[in-house]
Amino acid sequence: MVNAVFEFEFNNQVIEFDISDKDLMINATEMGKIFGKNPAEFLKLKQTKDFIEELKNLPLPFNEANEERSYADSQADLESMIFVNKIDGLWMCEILALKFAGWLNPKFEVWVYSTIREFLPNLRDNNEAYKQIVKFEDQLEKLVKKLQGNADFQSYMLLQEKLKKLPYRIKRNNQATLRQYRQLKAI
Repeated sequence: MVNAVFEFEFNNQVIEFDISDKDLMINATEMGKIFGKNPAEFLKLKQTKDFIEELKNLPLPFNEANEERSYADSQADLESMIFVNKIDGLWMCEILALKFAGWLNPKFEVWVYSTIREFLPNLRDNNEAYKQIVKFEDQLEKLVKKLQGNADFQSYMLLQEKLKKLPYRIKRNNQATLRQYRQLKAI
C-alpha cells in the first residue's frame, strides 16, 4: 500500500489527511490540539453519538470515496470506517471530521471544507498514480526475472544500464569544464 498521508497547516499547526485507502481520514487529535480540545469530549456528546449512529445506518458507501466498498459485516467494521485510534491519535472519516471541525471553530470548519475541496481530488489522483507506479515496477521486475536467461534480453539490459550512466557522465564532464573555466577566469 502506498503511504498517502498529507500535511496541511492551519495557524502554523499541522493537520494530517490520510488517503491511503479509499476513505479520507483526518487526524482529529491534531485538529483538537489547535483549540485545546480532545476529540474524546466530542465523541461523548449525545448529538455526536446520534450522528455516528446515522452514519452507521447509511448504506455503504456513505460517501463518494467508498464506491468500491461492500457492506460492512459488523458494527466494528462500520465504526472503524468512521473513526479509528492509531498510534498518532484518533482519526475520523471525512464526514465526522467535518462535524468535529464545526464543533471546534467555524473558521476552522470552513478551512477544512476548502482544503478538502481544493486539494483532495489532485491528491487522490497522485495517490492512484503512485499505486500504478508500484504495480508497473512489480510487473517489470517479474518480467526481468522471467527473461534473464535470454541473450538478447541481457544485451538489452546492458544497453539500458549504459544509457542510464551517460547523463551522469555528461553532467560530471560539464561540471569539470565549468570548474576549469572558473579557474582560468580567476587568473
